[in-house]
Amino acid sequence: MIMTLENFRDLLLTVTPDVYHFEAHKDEEYIVWHEVGGISLTGDDRHAETGTRIAVDYYTKQEYDTLPARLSETLGSCPDIALSDERVMFEPETELIHYAYTCEVI
Repeated sequence: MIMTLENFRDLLLTVTPDVYHFEAHKDEEYIVWHEVGGISLTGDDRHAETGTRIAVDYYTKQEYDTLPARLSETLGSCPDIALSDERVMFEPETELIHYAYTCEVI
């Protein structure tokens, strides 16, 4: 079964109900995700598999929040998702801690 963007969204919703596509409608503690491009594997001079590169960002004010670990575990345990290491940043203008991931979904 090929993972659709709707399947990907539904997977994120198992971590938190506060999931948004492209733009968030909250001020804190939410996930926002969006497609950033396509990926493809070639074999015998043709596309053998195609997929989507997706950015996933989690924002929180809570120091030592446990949701990023749950998010990493959920995305990392799915065989259709290649997950990058998370990047953690502090955004002084919003005072939010920003966890950023890049996924490749096939």
